[in-house]
Amino acid sequence: MKGKKLVLLLVLLLLSICGCKQSISSSGDDTEIVTDEDEKDRIAAFIYFFTDKPVLYSFDQEDTSAALRFSLYKLEIMNDVNLAYDETYDRYYVPVDYVKEFMAEYFDIEELGYYSDHDIRYRENKDTISFVKYWQQQGTYPIIDTAEKRDDRYFIKGHLDVPKPVSGYEGDIAPGVFEAEISENAEGKLRMYAFEIHY
Repeated sequence: MKGKKLVLLLVLLLLSICGCKQSISSSGDDTEIVTDEDEKDRIAAFIYFFTDKPVLYSFDQEDTSAALRFSLYKLEIMNDVNLAYDETYDRYYVPVDYVKEFMAEYFDIEELGYYSDHDIRYRENKDTISFVKYWQQQGTYPIIDTAEKRDDRYFIKGHLDVPKPVSGYEGDIAPGVFEAEISENAEGKLRMYAFEIHY
């Protein structure tokens, strides 16, 4: 009799657990695991824009200077016609409005904050940004390990195709993993919301 009661108790416990899972999934948990390979390839191609050259190591909504720095040096890599180079000061000059348009294509940020250091000079009420000519290291292709979609955001975890040589790691190779949060608008346009590479 004890065995039957124990079995009945286990069955009831399993039924209650299954009932809980069904209620959780039906109560608004709209996380979708992305399994479609074409969709994952599209996301990886978008992320590659940021891991190729120059590399966007870290970016979030709290500090837009990383997005500005990346955008300026991406324009340099692309030999954009809107850049004017001054050999005397070894600096590029580019219209602020053009940089904002470029950033809006690739970054999901509300507003570009003013920023100035030795390399980049962007000040309030100026219509031009200047930045020093800068050598950019080569990046690599991102491999997506997991991809989830919630509403209009993708949450991606992955690793870089070629690890980065770093002293202090076994064999002096760091694994290079990344996390990305990417927004998608109604037209299917992807934009970077947050990004981080960990070595």
